Amino acid sequence: RQDVGAIIDFYYRNNNQIIITTNIESPKELIDRYGSWAVDRMLECGEFVKMPDLPSMRPSLRKTTETK
Repeated sequence: RQDVGAIIDFYYRNNNQIIITTNIESPKELIDRYGSWAVDRMLECGEFVKMPDLPSMRPSLRKTTETK
């Protein structure tokens, strides 16, 4: 949590762009995980874009690494 917050704060203070991807589905979940100040900075500097639901790649990646 602190590492993510430090990264967000660094980019915010230096007026840099950042793309954050997550499987969290709502700003409330982001607030619960990273704190309201971090979500506030994200909203001030950008926007949330909800991508279409896609199947997880984790099961197929596990099978690939298990067979090696």
